[in-house]
Amino acid sequence: MGSLMPASPNHDAERTAMPEAPSEDLDFINLVTLVASTAASELGDRKPGNPQPKLNLPRARQFINMLSGLKKKTEGRLNEAEIKVLDTLLSDLQARYVKAAGLDKEDPNLQLLGRLAAQAYGHSKRP
Repeated sequence: MGSLMPASPNHDAERTAMPEAPSEDLDFINLVTLVASTAASELGDRKPGNPQPKLNLPRARQFINMLSGLKKKTEGRLNEAEIKVLDTLLSDLQARYVKAAGLDKEDPNLQLLGRLAAQAYGHSKRP
């Protein structure tokens, strides 16, 4: 099974450094991890029994949005371990989505489109 946490050189140390969590905390962490692993598989991570991963950006975005919604709905009610897991997985998945979708590349037409849109809505002076 693929890694559910983002890869880091100190991953094992981070895992052992996490305090023991009560079972209800683990239930929330397991839920977050399940949703995150599904998003990761939609971003092309390999699944057991499926050596050919497929990229499915719309489904990946749905699962990332689920995690974002969980974060908003549980704000102020999570312990330190739950916050760390949720924030780490969410930021990792968001960064991977941006890269997979090609949104990290600069679009030279964007400035022109911005000027044209501003002109169309009367927010800039026309030449």
